[in-house]
Amino acid sequence: MYLTTASGTRFDYLHMGSVAVKVGQAVKRGALMGKVSNEFGGSATTVHLHFNIRQNVANVGAVYVPPYTSLIEAYKRLLDPALPLPDV
Repeated sequence: MYLTTASGTRFDYLHMGSVAVKVGQAVKRGALMGKVSNEFGGSATTVHLHFNIRQNVANVGAVYVPPYTSLIEAYKRLLDPALPLPDV
């Protein structure tokens, strides 16, 4: 599943099962989008989720960026919901 923000940042959730959203559907914070699974193109593998972030960089185009910083910020907001959401 690919989730794209208004600014063009794309979040990839790969190998998900039981996808709970439809193409073009708006997703709100906290919404269930699917479940981690062992799906891998018709063959079973270990239960896992690939998570990628792609951002548009001026004069370069779309590039993959490390998700770790985003995950750290997400955990901070989980622990303190009063923190503002980033502008992505």
